[in-house]
Formats: sequence, structure tokens, C-alpha cells
Amino acid sequence: MGGGPGREQVSIHKAQFSNANLPAHQLQKCTGPSARKCAPKIRMTILYGREMDHDVLKSVAEQMMTSGQVSVDGKSFRVSRTGTRRFRTVRFLMGGVEYQAIEQNPEKPSRWGQMARAGHRVVQFRDLLSGKYVAVVVDQKLTEYGRK
Repeated sequence: MGGGPGREQVSIHKAQFSNANLPAHQLQKCTGPSARKCAPKIRMTILYGREMDHDVLKSVAEQMMTSGQVSVDGKSFRVSRTGTRRFRTVRFLMGGVEYQAIEQNPEKPSRWGQMARAGHRVVQFRDLLSGKYVAVVVDQKLTEYGRK
């Protein structure tokens, strides 16, 4: 791989990107002269985004709010309760990445807290490796953070 450090980095990430089963149209955007600009986005997608399965997240949110167990890809995960506030939470694996689903605290002043106070089912999802919140499901409608 030649042509300077930028191209080498992009080539490495392009290989990982295609191996991560991510959409081909995103890979095609990152070729040619503009490829150097894409390297950080590809790296973030590989490390943090990993193209989350929206149907799985919606299913986890619904199962967590209605039962004591969540099933993902044939594996069961126990729903537990947090400390004194007793919010539901569950850790689960999706695509080899560990996530945590957390019932929204209705007393928070955020828009998600407001929705929870209004009676909506709000579940936040956190990537445990990075510690970042990656998505929220409100009444079976998913919003992925950081996606435009």
C-alpha cells in the first residue's frame, strides 16, 4: 500500500469496512481523491457504529419493558433493576458488541425525560465499550444518535 500515510490508512480501513458488512454505497463514497476525508468516518463506523440492527433494538426495548428476560439471537439476558430508582436495564450482545438498554428516568429535564413523563416508553441504548449512548427507542420508533 503506497502513496503516503493517508492512503495507507484508508486502504486498511476500507478492508475492515467491507468486512464489517456495511453498505457498499458508503464504501464507494470513500474512494478516489476524497478518500482521505472518509477515513475518520469509516473508523468511527467500524469502532462504534457497527451498523446496528434496528429491529433487534426495537425488540429488546419491547421485551425489556414487558418481561424479565430479553432474547437476542437465541441467547437470553436477564432484565435487572437499577439502585433506588428501580429502572429496568439489560446488557446484551448484538453483532459481537455488548450494549446496555436502560429505561429512561422520567424526572430528567431532557426531551426524553419529558416523553417518559408523558407516558411514552423510552429506552436508551449504550455501547459498553465506548460508554457512548448510541440510540433511543420511543414507542417502537428508533432514533440513532450521530446519524444524519
